[in-house]
Amino acid sequence: MAYGHENLIPMNQRTEEEQRAIATQGGIASGKARREKRDFRASMMAALAELVERKDDNGKVLAKISAQDAICIKQIAKALKGDTTAAKFCVDVSADKQKQQYLGGFRFVVEPGDDAL
Repeated sequence: MAYGHENLIPMNQRTEEEQRAIATQGGIASGKARREKRDFRASMMAALAELVERKDDNGKVLAKISAQDAICIKQIAKALKGDTTAAKFCVDVSADKQKQQYLGGFRFVVEPGDDAL
């Protein structure tokens, strides 16, 4: 029974032309994937910016807010009720990009390249 790896040829055993052709195919596929991700991100941002109606329990419209704001409000409400997943979402979204370490109940902000705490 063949496992499929017996006929593979390592890159260092291929000719330069074959290596270049394979690299070109990889570059083309990478560009396509980047464009697809960019387009998906743009459509997600547009959808999150759309206005939605916030209603009370009786169906009365309280306000028109963005979908992004509605998601944040719902996650905060769930976190306040004790949902730890929602609380983690709120912390992750609101956290800055700096690395934070908690030692003995104290929060230390570690700058990039300063991992000697």
